[in-house]
Amino acid sequence: MKAVAKKIILVITAFIFLIYLLFAFFLWFSEYKDRQILSEVKSIYSRKQTPHKLTLLNSGISSFKKRLDLIDQAKESIELEFFIYELDSASKLLTSKIVKAARRGVKVKVLVDFSVTVFKLAPVYAKKLIDEGVEVKYYNTASNSRIITIQHRNHRKLLVVDSKYVFIGGRNIADDYFDLSDHYNFLDSDVLIEGEIVNDIRKSFYSYWSSDYSSAPVTDEVSREDFFKLTPKTSEILSQIEKNSKEIELLNFQTTCDDISYITDNPGVFTSNRQVYKRLELILSKAKKSIVAESPYLVLRKDGLNLMKKLTNNGADLSILTNSLKSTDAYYTVSALSLSLSDIKETKARLFVFNESKSPYSFSKNTRYGLHAKRAVVDSKHSIIGTYNIDPRSANFNSEVLVICRNNEELAKAIIEDIELRKKYAIEPFKDKSPFLSLIRGASRADQFKFFLSLPLSRLFDFLL
Repeated sequence: MKAVAKKIILVITAFIFLIYLLFAFFLWFSEYKDRQILSEVKSIYSRKQTPHKLTLLNSGISSFKKRLDLIDQAKESIELEFFIYELDSASKLLTSKIVKAARRGVKVKVLVDFSVTVFKLAPVYAKKLIDEGVEVKYYNTASNSRIITIQHRNHRKLLVVDSKYVFIGGRNIADDYFDLSDHYNFLDSDVLIEGEIVNDIRKSFYSYWSSDYSSAPVTDEVSREDFFKLTPKTSEILSQIEKNSKEIELLNFQTTCDDISYITDNPGVFTSNRQVYKRLELILSKAKKSIVAESPYLVLRKDGLNLMKKLTNNGADLSILTNSLKSTDAYYTVSALSLSLSDIKETKARLFVFNESKSPYSFSKNTRYGLHAKRAVVDSKHSIIGTYNIDPRSANFNSEVLVICRNNEELAKAIIEDIELRKKYAIEPFKDKSPFLSLIRGASRADQFKFFLSLPLSRLFDFLL
């Protein structure tokens, strides 16, 4: 029995290191190819120095209401592009709205990532949408045997209406993102943009829609229609939104941005297509006084730590808000964070971890909460909102998107105030007697067990987190 156990351990260990070497070679080769073709690759980048109306949506329920309202008002076209499209109350309500839009002649397209870990909008549901006049495609349906290719995911989140309005930010289509879940909700943030840059953002949607990575659903099964039937719960949600409509609107912040940029990655698996990080690094490196950032995950490798050191050495005050084990939905990212605590401390950055699992918003239910916003403010005047997490996966594998509004102190102040509001429910590990233990304090025993169990793999495969 001992001999068999040893063989099993050796096989598992060999398999893990084989996978590690495979990814290590891919990243090295990808960087080598980057040096050869980088001059030929350009991210989709647009900058407009004309007035654009911006609505900051920090509340989930207010963001949901805005989406439903604009879909109802759509006259010509609607494009939706999301990493996650769930089969719950929020997605049911939003889907019913786009179906009604299609029935009245609006051209509706839905692009959903095919990641096996989160994919829900199966062909049997998509078939019903197609029957109703909604076009549907999946992004990157590569088989699981293609270990490298399946790591490339479309993490972008866009909702474009009539080429005039676009929602960009961290929210997918699911209850969790709109304060509608009874078990776990995300504290997120996105922005509604109105102005000429929307046309360029819409073009980027079609670059993904028309890419070789996107394909139409295929199924011989009968379409599932149960998902499309509204329930008493969905009717109650609509009733509550209508009842509290005026109060919900007060949760939003409106401003005008006179200098706005849009950055996204190109479709494709090679890291040469990942251009968002390069643009993000550029604006962050120009910080003179301060950077206030929020990210649900904080997984740092050498290049990220070096950037943080460079920022603080240049005199910028850097503070980052992220999740603790108690508030996160991804325990392995906190494992990776715990392994870099001493390195982060050396950068002199201030670290905050959300720990109370509560919401600062009056419309949120008393359930477990975690951070999901991806945003930053540079020098109290340049605001960054998008889908980019502070982790290697966003830099190496995912397609991401960012919006930058420059020289708008009102918007910057509104974002900072909201981050400070969330910090009231956070702790500073470096002010704790044990920074390591502060990351897991208050978490369930099950999550703590998974946290410790994943420590070795988090160290080895941090480039995938």
